[in-house]
Amino acid sequence: MALTDSGQISFSDINTELGQSSDAELSLSDAAQGNVDTINTNSANTPDSSTPHSISEWYSYDHSAGASLNEWTGNGPHPSSTNACVVDPSTSFWHDGGGGDPSPGDTVYTDSGGSSLAEAGYYRTGCCYIQVDVSGTVTDDTSECPR
Repeated sequence: MALTDSGQISFSDINTELGQSSDAELSLSDAAQGNVDTINTNSANTPDSSTPHSISEWYSYDHSAGASLNEWTGNGPHPSSTNACVVDPSTSFWHDGGGGDPSPGDTVYTDSGGSSLAEAGYYRTGCCYIQVDVSGTVTDDTSECPR
């Protein structure tokens, strides 16, 4: 349930939204920087990273907002494209790009909520392979697997 978009917000409300005890000690700076719990960037509104922080940055924050992700079937990570191409796709992954398989620039996740980035390495898609970097992003290294 998201925080209100107007009116009063309390530290207790923010703690509860973050899944903390309502009376836990809370630093707005720590919370906004993801030091209390990771900020859900799928929320329509998130606290900004500039200081000083204010409680109004939390209006409409929704810690449980889901990502709008596309599912694809793949296999990985593998240490090379050669390794990826010999394994049939059998695992569900998700990406934030359009349609079917991920493309360069898309971020790849191992869960439908978009909270777990895929590990770096090569992944097999239907006919092709993609390379994912340490930030979960598909690089330009994508190509069709040899037959």
